[in-house]
Amino acid sequence: MATSSFDRPFVINDEESLKKLIEVMSADPPKDPLSEHPFSDTDRERGEALLNQFLSRSGR
Repeated sequence: MATSSFDRPFVINDEESLKKLIEVMSADPPKDPLSEHPFSDTDRERGEALLNQFLSRSGR
């Protein structure tokens, strides 16, 4: 099974946590969304090379 049920109650027990939650929920969303591609092409190529290197060793 990939996920469990999300029907659990959400309980906040202290006032400071409640204030922080209300602050976050009432804040305006950022004007600039996060980049869909946060890594440069060089970083991605390096990561893929490291993954391939790891996977080639794990098959032994």
